[in-house]
Amino acid sequence: MLATGKRHMLLCNFSKSAIQPQEVIAMLQRVAVSMRLKSRKVALYTDGKLARLQVKRIASVRDDMAVFDDRETTLAWMLEQGRSTRRNRRPPSS
Repeated sequence: MLATGKRHMLLCNFSKSAIQPQEVIAMLQRVAVSMRLKSRKVALYTDGKLARLQVKRIASVRDDMAVFDDRETTLAWMLEQGRSTRRNRRPPSS
């Protein structure tokens, strides 16, 4: 916690991530659930279609995680005040 009394936020860029085996995604889901230090918001972004599906699977285990297509939209969500933590994710850009 910061001096403001607010928990930190976490921004994860998966844009250059390689596609992972299902076992790795399952392990990342377990890590996301069991992390002792909880973020106020966790934002994950990637513009890759397959990587996005994997990131969505990781994010599905926590209510404070959301997936985005780009950094700008991700940052806007993270900096929103007074709204629900869970966000309806934007469909992939066409």
